[in-house]
Amino acid sequence: MRWTCLMMALLGCALFAQGQALDHDPALLGYWPFEEGYGVFSIDKGPLGRDAMLRGASWASGDFGKAVHCNGKNAFVSLPSMPELNGSDELSLSVWVYWEGSGRYPNILSAGWNPGGFMIFVVDDYCSFRMGRPGHRAGAPGHEWRETSAPIARSLPKNRWVHIGVTFSRPDICTYLDGKPVGKAKWDYPVATDGEIQLGRWHGDTTHQGLLDELRIYKRALSSDEMAKLADGTSRTKSSYEIKEEKPAMQGIAHWKTNNAIFTVCEDGQLHSCRLKATADSPERELLSVSAPLGYVTLENGQTLYGRRASVDDAGRLIISFSRQGGHVRLAPRVEADYVVLTVDEVTVPNVQSVYFCQLSTVMDRYVGWMAGLASDDDAGLCLRSLSLGVDTRFSNKPPHLQAWTTAEHGLCGHSIALLAAPRARLRPLLQDLAKREAVPHSVHGGPFAADSPATRGSYLFADLAAKQADDWIDLARRGGFMFIHLHGWWRTLGHYDINPRYFPGGLEEMKATVAKIHAAGLRAGIHTLTACIDPRDSWVTPRPSPDLIASARYTLARPFSAEDRTLYVKEKPVPGHELVWTYSSNGNAIRIGEEIIRYSAISHEEPYA
Repeated sequence: MRWTCLMMALLGCALFAQGQALDHDPALLGYWPFEEGYGVFSIDKGPLGRDAMLRGASWASGDFGKAVHCNGKNAFVSLPSMPELNGSDELSLSVWVYWEGSGRYPNILSAGWNPGGFMIFVVDDYCSFRMGRPGHRAGAPGHEWRETSAPIARSLPKNRWVHIGVTFSRPDICTYLDGKPVGKAKWDYPVATDGEIQLGRWHGDTTHQGLLDELRIYKRALSSDEMAKLADGTSRTKSSYEIKEEKPAMQGIAHWKTNNAIFTVCEDGQLHSCRLKATADSPERELLSVSAPLGYVTLENGQTLYGRRASVDDAGRLIISFSRQGGHVRLAPRVEADYVVLTVDEVTVPNVQSVYFCQLSTVMDRYVGWMAGLASDDDAGLCLRSLSLGVDTRFSNKPPHLQAWTTAEHGLCGHSIALLAAPRARLRPLLQDLAKREAVPHSVHGGPFAADSPATRGSYLFADLAAKQADDWIDLARRGGFMFIHLHGWWRTLGHYDINPRYFPGGLEEMKATVAKIHAAGLRAGIHTLTACIDPRDSWVTPRPSPDLIASARYTLARPFSAEDRTLYVKEKPVPGHELVWTYSSNGNAIRIGEEIIRYSAISHEEPYA
């Protein structure tokens, strides 16, 4: 009996030691134990420190400890990109999953797709691991998209914990369920992934329904014994859990108060509240669905860093500190009567590519306008407005997110945004006031002014109008109730836009006289330009291409090329964007050699490149 106990103790120590070794493996790229139980961040305990962010997901507790809970709609976890995986011939994934439902396609993990990518794919009651061919898109001219799949579960095991494992050692894929091999496939291409990795989602608003825990990603193929160790589920035998957030007390360090709302920033560097003030018609209301990180950054290597501590200096500026990498981001607030302006004032974190003002998730999702930068419902709205051309923005409605950032290319500092929250009935006049007060261009016919402008209610008559036919077009416009006659085809060629002599033999002066006649008839005139296009007959291109034409990529000839040759070989792999033939809005299929421009009909993304 004593020998049996001793052997069991030794075995337990060995398994524990092996588990610890896997958490400190040199090939470990990321390990997210999801043990916080509160907030929107989860620490990466791997060597690279790429923290995850919960997007609409919540926290659950049970005998297993803590885990992420997803309710099946717009609830997932976002992980930073992993460029180290690109080109790798090995990969391993390990994750604990608890299914309560399924659908189309609540993937357990998605790491890019088409071109390349890999995913733990879920459709209805089936789960598999899939990989896509690097550098190729489905349906793109000259591309040969391929993918492979290895089964994991043909019937999802619901309402209990299961462990999913995947190993790839080119060309062999092996999948595991609860530590046992369940599927195999051959795939003789390297790993390829681009952009953020999503846990619990692929695209759209359908997401995982249940729990997710203990995600590990390795840049090597684990052995079957190692995968069995990670699948040890002695603490996951009970299926009960509760959804709760054990949120610690958080001190507010900044309160930006406008006439309609109070924005509260806490010591963790997050905007914890955007609370709409009570009015005679409506009660006080919180507009954020979760706290919003402020002043986080992406580095030149693609890594995303979130500051965990914040303070306010004597000038009222918000200083967000990054303890792991060192340095800080300083945001300068300016509180106006009805909105708050935030300016990136200083960045001392090294190698920063982008600084994000914020990422706001709202409880309003009925109306989300990406041109307005506004999320609202019938009662209230929250608006994010760029005040500088140096600010990029992104808005989505599934779930509603408002995001803005600066870039090293256009200057990290000195650019601003405005945040405005108000009852819906007051939004337009307040946004009009914002547009007038801030130094940004605006039109009295667009944006918050559009609904008040009669010009926005008129219809356009597209007209291939020659000067001698002006009276006929004016008569047609009047009979059709049009407000605008929109001149089309007035150019000789797209590019230089010389006046078309067939329409206006008298040149620009005759064209101006025709527009004056349209105005005299009580109508308005516009012109169509297509300024992104250049006609091959234009002098920018013919007889010799201008040296001022901008090239999006440069290649080196791999073989001599003569007028009789039909294939042009290059040393470099064709860049994304050169796989397209000409369409209305594409990069075209033209390449310049010396003083000639030629068109191609096919392209090779595999060696020999051509």
